[in-house]
Amino acid sequence: MAEGADDTTFEEQESPPPQPAGTALEKLANSVNSVFIGGGEDQNDASHPEYEGESSLFAQAVYATEFLQCSLSCDPSSRAASEMNSVLNALRNAVDAQKQRTDTLQNLYPNARQLPPGANLRDLPLPDTNKVLACLRMAEGK
Repeated sequence: MAEGADDTTFEEQESPPPQPAGTALEKLANSVNSVFIGGGEDQNDASHPEYEGESSLFAQAVYATEFLQCSLSCDPSSRAASEMNSVLNALRNAVDAQKQRTDTLQNLYPNARQLPPGANLRDLPLPDTNKVLACLRMAEGK
């Protein structure tokens, strides 16, 4: 510390006491490593539905929610637990809302039509050139 510096500008924060080996948080960390590194558990297990076809961001939100729930339940006496409960509730609400949202293609794209079986985009007729140019002009003007 430099001479003349005020020692009272920063409060020293107590660090949490070291946890003994084999705590619930350590077990959680081991299970996280086994899921993401590929050891131990089958990644296609039905107990991990968030990793099967959902968006990466949603899967990460589900994982973060579960991780926070477990870490707060394992160590409820920590100072961060009370602060994190409100954040965890908001995250849980967002995850639950996303799980309940069941948008179908018809809801997302009401004017879309399905391709006939066996057809692909190359089989579709090209749109009228004048209509395409009119749409491009409208898009350019915005």
